[in-house]
Amino acid sequence: MILYSAENVLTADYVREMYRIHNMVASIQITNSKGQRFNQSDLCARVPALGGKQREELLKLKAQLFPGRQLDLEVDWSLMVDKRIYYKFYSSMPTACIDISILEMWGYSNATVFATLTDQDVINAINTIKLSATFSYPMDFKDLLGEVTYNSSGQVVAARTALTHMVMQVTRARIEGDVTNQAGLGEAVDPELFAWEGEYLKFLGDVSVTDGLEFYYQAKRSFSEISESTIFGDVFYLALGNAILFIYVQLMLGKFNMVENRPILSILGMLTTYLAVIMAYGLCSAVGLLYGPVHNILPLLMIGLGVDDMFVIVQCWQNLDHQERQLNLRKRMGQALRHAGVAITVTSMTDCGAFLIGATTVLPALRSFCIYAAVGVLTLYAFQATFFVAWFTYDQRRVEEKRNGLFWCYKHKDWEPNKCSQVDLASQFFDKVYAKVLLLKPTKVLVFLVTAGLLVVSIWGVMHLRQYFNPVLFIPHSSYLFQFLSKLMHFYPEAGERGTVYFGELNYPQELYKIGALGEALEKSKGVASVTSWYDLMVDYTRKDIGEDIRGKELNETFFQEILSSFLFSPSGTRFQSYFHFDGNLTIAEPTPRVTACKFDYQHKTIEGRNEQIAAMDEVKQLVSEAQFSDMAAATSFIYSSWETNKVIMEELMRNLCLAMVAVFIMTLFLLANLVASLFVLICVILTLVSCVCCTRHFHDVNVT
Repeated sequence: MILYSAENVLTADYVREMYRIHNMVASIQITNSKGQRFNQSDLCARVPALGGKQREELLKLKAQLFPGRQLDLEVDWSLMVDKRIYYKFYSSMPTACIDISILEMWGYSNATVFATLTDQDVINAINTIKLSATFSYPMDFKDLLGEVTYNSSGQVVAARTALTHMVMQVTRARIEGDVTNQAGLGEAVDPELFAWEGEYLKFLGDVSVTDGLEFYYQAKRSFSEISESTIFGDVFYLALGNAILFIYVQLMLGKFNMVENRPILSILGMLTTYLAVIMAYGLCSAVGLLYGPVHNILPLLMIGLGVDDMFVIVQCWQNLDHQERQLNLRKRMGQALRHAGVAITVTSMTDCGAFLIGATTVLPALRSFCIYAAVGVLTLYAFQATFFVAWFTYDQRRVEEKRNGLFWCYKHKDWEPNKCSQVDLASQFFDKVYAKVLLLKPTKVLVFLVTAGLLVVSIWGVMHLRQYFNPVLFIPHSSYLFQFLSKLMHFYPEAGERGTVYFGELNYPQELYKIGALGEALEKSKGVASVTSWYDLMVDYTRKDIGEDIRGKELNETFFQEILSSFLFSPSGTRFQSYFHFDGNLTIAEPTPRVTACKFDYQHKTIEGRNEQIAAMDEVKQLVSEAQFSDMAAATSFIYSSWETNKVIMEELMRNLCLAMVAVFIMTLFLLANLVASLFVLICVILTLVSCVCCTRHFHDVNVT
């Protein structure tokens, strides 16, 4: 799609600029791996074009058949001439790409028309032309305009934007699964169309237009492409974060001298995190668990847990008493693990239990992520207790042999640690300052008052926590897609999410009226802006063709197949041929085969807010259900996956949080064997969730997604 914007796009110069860009897009060419070349004409969705030369020939024919009568350019030729003559023309009729644009008022074949166009010609055309010059089917070109200005007579005199929609055709035969989108969904795509869209986006990103005119664009692959570029663009920040974390780990694990600094151990400790992530990915993928975009955050989750376990083990080593320090290295390490083992086991088991509780969710992607995370926590625990401890033992042996912290092969002679490096400022702060101040009675009272106040404010924030999801929030504001969607929502507020109602093997002759009634009900729905139903057009065409009003009636199969065939080969119905699936081939001038499936489209209004979105979706689905079709009938939309998630996520959130807290309490009680301590752990978890997570989300205007 391309959105043109200016103070007034309805000028001859801007229309010519649109025509120039249209021709340049049509000339974009790609070459596939087999050396075959493809352009827009090869990849677009095509329908018969009863316009241009075909229309001129029919006009001449009409002049011969009806001499002296005024020639009507907007006539349905399948109704004006004998069907045999019309079908003869139709059989030789060329096809054209479906390009929905105001350029369709003049067609694309005659460049002279655009060269001689005046501003008044454009205004006259937008107010008078109601038929596509290429396809000869009715179109309201005003629907493509945004922020329209009318005069006192109700005529369009200006518009801020004009929309162009190029419809492309996915060829199933070319989909081999070798090419997928970059959104982490593994969705197979048409490789030639995917490559052409890439060149299309590249071209529009580089093209320049005349002064005063701006344009915004997008394609099917835009979201996945920007997601991929954003992820790779964040690799720098990920690397920077790991570098900072490494420095912090090194400062905490080692000391400031040539022997007792531990850079190698710090690297190996962080490596355990990535080993755990790789093993979790491998094991879960091996058993067939799905992998999605949310799984990309697993390394960030694991790095925090892994570093925490490292600190606990090293701190317990440093806290060995004088008697324990006299033991040999292996026994000293065993004593350290005797203290650290409980801590890292409690942490790992409670985390694993919480994630396994999360795996009971009804959301497949979240369920898969929780299983991946639980496996990751267990493997991380195993690596920390084995791999890291083993290297920690080797590193401590190096320290005791006075070998260099970075170059283990170099041994320092007569080395003595400097006094500065033996001072642990962090430990001294918590021991000498923080603990003493915290245990003072005034401090205790202050802590309880601050905690109570924060809890009250947090509970208020939780009560006002809002659940909302919009995929646009994942797009960088500087991207071309965000700019396009922002303009689209501003200038076309009624242009909401598109949806489709699919029908299975109904008794179509008997249930045709139900499809019509469903279309009417959807048009009256509060959340639906428009319905693109072939039923009304078919009823109108049949009435004009044979004088029979079929609205609301049950039909016999032979009659239904005859009128459906006539409609689908008419100018107003030919674009709906792809909306039907037949038990056989659709042939001109013959009744249609038995219909095995069909569909029609609708479009929601722009809907903001979780409750409003869910209500609109449920109303559509309820209307389809109440129609009581004899076979499958379902309303679906790409955005419904998000709206369905929004519908259950709050219930899932509260359920999983409660179950996770119960799991934490039981696991802590089992490992600590102390009821009071376990209750305090549970209280701290609850306070943390309420204060730091839910409340912070509200006050920073972050929604639950």
